[in-house]
Amino acid sequence: HGFQMFRSVFNVFDSVIVLATVVDGLAQFFQDMSGGTNLSFARLLRNLRLLKFMRAFRVAALFSDLRVLIKTVTSSFMALISSMVLLALIFVAAGILLAQMLSGFITDRGSDLELRIWVFRNYGSA
Repeated sequence: HGFQMFRSVFNVFDSVIVLATVVDGLAQFFQDMSGGTNLSFARLLRNLRLLKFMRAFRVAALFSDLRVLIKTVTSSFMALISSMVLLALIFVAAGILLAQMLSGFITDRGSDLELRIWVFRNYGSA
């Protein structure tokens, strides 16, 4: 009956998280005891703390409303990325258009020099 717990994937996942936390705690303890010597696996074990974050998704599976909310957020993430790319392209296009429109004014020697310098500083340089 003792190993019945390990038939569930979630229980194995929780056990790995607990084991990683214990090993990380022991590694930090021995690192402090040895005067701060750098253990090569200490960084790896600290990165295993990210597994604790994944545990929240296990809890989300228990609540249907929370599961729907998480699925909605993850589904909308690609739309957010696409919107950011589109916005960046619009900014670049507007910058190119503005630079092209003002290049004639900046190089025109008949215009006021002070205004040409102001336009160049604000719109004509990177």
